[in-house]
Amino acid sequence: MKFYLLPPFISVLLLAPTASSSPTAIDSKPNDNEASDWRQQMLAHLNAIRKAAGAPPMLLDSRANIMADAHSWFQASINLMTHDDPGGSVGERASVLGIQWLGLAENVAAGDDLGLVEVMELWKNSPHHYANMIGDYSLAGFGVAKSNVSRTVYWTQEFIRPWSTI
Repeated sequence: MKFYLLPPFISVLLLAPTASSSPTAIDSKPNDNEASDWRQQMLAHLNAIRKAAGAPPMLLDSRANIMADAHSWFQASINLMTHDDPGGSVGERASVLGIQWLGLAENVAAGDDLGLVEVMELWKNSPHHYANMIGDYSLAGFGVAKSNVSRTVYWTQEFIRPWSTI
């Protein structure tokens, strides 16, 4: 089984080619666990990591989920893990959705049949991704998609520090 991580998001204008194939959605059980809502499961893992580091819990944000879903689908459609996106930088993508932010971070990972628990461990064991996970953010969103041309699963986490608190 192979897994890949990219360095965490750095705010830069990014360009990418257009999608050439349709990815497969992975909605309910990305790692065959019995969890009915994988996003809640990922949030629980994330908040356990944050608690152990002394950071407050994050809340799930529907707009951040839209960003993460779209980015995972884009990566799966081009069968390439990247922070690049035709929608622009993470900041541009957030602003288009009406998110007023002070800070943003993005984690991406990809691997053959990569499940939720595995990807969380990969990110936790990567210093830069871990820093995003325990950073000064209060909102999170998650996305996942599987390529139709390979077994590669593409995961995205979006973290937001909004202008105002919820």
